[in-house]
Amino acid sequence: MATPERAKSVIDAGLDSVKFSVNAGTRESYKKVHGKDDFEKVIEHIKWFDSYRKENNIKLGIYYSMVPTKITKGEWPLLQEILGPYTDDEDLRGCSNQGGNMYENNYTEEVDKNNLLGSLSRDQFCGKCPDPFFRATITPQGFLTTCVVDYQNYLCVADLREESLKDAWHNEHFVNLRKRHIANDLKGLICHNCLGNCNDPAEPLIKEFSRPFKK
Repeated sequence: MATPERAKSVIDAGLDSVKFSVNAGTRESYKKVHGKDDFEKVIEHIKWFDSYRKENNIKLGIYYSMVPTKITKGEWPLLQEILGPYTDDEDLRGCSNQGGNMYENNYTEEVDKNNLLGSLSRDQFCGKCPDPFFRATITPQGFLTTCVVDYQNYLCVADLREESLKDAWHNEHFVNLRKRHIANDLKGLICHNCLGNCNDPAEPLIKEFSRPFKK
């Protein structure tokens, strides 16, 4: 959690934007969706970010997003009212199967097969994922993965404790994955399940970096 104690040093080091994922507009719904009773704490932390940037004249963009579900239906306006005064922009994201990891969403929510990770509208979707070409994610364990919803490290391409970020961005595993995306050769990857909204068996790019899915 981005507590003031943790965030201060990162902001002072030059952080220029931060985005919070708050998937409910009430304390009760937040607990059901996130599994923790931290709604009020998260709101206070976001308010602190706004207060700290203003007090110290820091250029820091503050954003928040929400993925509506049946549990939180109608709560988007509530969240807007709470966070609007303290943030710069908002993002109401469509429900997806989360990179092929949550196919069960097809049975409980309205999933648009052309909605990639909730970030692309139907007319924007071209059948290709842009992520491997312009961003990557560093896991808490220090691995570099090509996808923000790679929960099991199936798309990890490097151990950043052993390889620099620059080298990892250009390494063989990352380059080959980009080539597979261009060629639409994604069978056996969670990318295939994400783009195709299916639930086929998937294997990790580098087995020793991965964590097995729970059966």
